[in-house]
Amino acid sequence: EYMPKMVEVQVVGEFNAVLENKFNKDIKGIANNSTLLISITSSGGDVSVLKRMTATIYQLKERGVEVVTYVPDYANSAGFFLFLLGDHREIAASATVHYHPPRVSLSPNFVGTKNSLTEVLSSLSAYQDFTNQLFRAATNINDDLFALLENSELPMNRAHLISLGIIN
Repeated sequence: EYMPKMVEVQVVGEFNAVLENKFNKDIKGIANNSTLLISITSSGGDVSVLKRMTATIYQLKERGVEVVTYVPDYANSAGFFLFLLGDHREIAASATVHYHPPRVSLSPNFVGTKNSLTEVLSSLSAYQDFTNQLFRAATNINDDLFALLENSELPMNRAHLISLGIIN
């Protein structure tokens, strides 16, 4: 009897070019209709890296790959959004995740003009639209509750994720 392949990848550390390249290498050649287990331990990082990884995961799903996400310890920020992409999501009993809306750190020598700040705000708005879509797709909460949560800092444990319908 044919069993589809299970591939496990570790996403550990900051969302940056190194992590993205390792992820792409680790999933190369994954067979259609197999299972991809993504184990995530991350404090977050670059949203543009998350966006590209999300597109890659959607392509895998179109090929029938089932995506399982797992947090053994912690998945914050971009790590949390990657966690939400699982068709099945699970976290260890003692693990935590942390949601916050996308944010930007401006360098000490950044000089804000109307144009430069408008550009920053435009990028942040696009990133938040993107992360809001990921969050909404993974939860069963209504618009009013989401409006309260979307600009909050939300450290969450297993019980919180169950109550939001993110895991069962």
